[in-house]
Amino acid sequence: MTSEPLSKAFRFFLAHWKASRTLYGHLNPVLEERFGLELRDYLVLGSIFRGLHYPSEVADVLGMPRDMVSRILNKLLSKSLLERSIDEQDSRKTLLLITSEGIETRHKIRACIQDMIEPALEQLGQDGSEALIHSLEAFTQQLVSNQSTLSGEKHANLV
Repeated sequence: MTSEPLSKAFRFFLAHWKASRTLYGHLNPVLEERFGLELRDYLVLGSIFRGLHYPSEVADVLGMPRDMVSRILNKLLSKSLLERSIDEQDSRKTLLLITSEGIETRHKIRACIQDMIEPALEQLGQDGSEALIHSLEAFTQQLVSNQSTLSGEKHANLV
């Protein structure tokens, strides 16, 4: 097996992939144990908290298949974190609203995520963690601005 040098782009891709998978692997079991929710459930809940009120909007903005969003919504509804009603403007549409219990749960999950991530950021120091965050935000914005780089999916502030 030959070893070829990795380009900067591929090194970034691998580092991002490993970091994302590691973060998911640490966060998801804790969220499941403490709240009975997965990270993707939290992302859906957060998107509704920020004003997305229709299942199709949630699916489009989060880039999730509609059937997955539907299953997640049913889970959140069964836990009384969301309410569903008929849109008064268009009776064919379902309107989603976060409940007070949903707001409280979202707040607790955010605190949990922060408590789990903060120690790793602190090890980078103030300057290092700010540089990392700024770089990732700038990189993401660049990808969004240059839609030919990727598939042109919509991106959103997810949390």
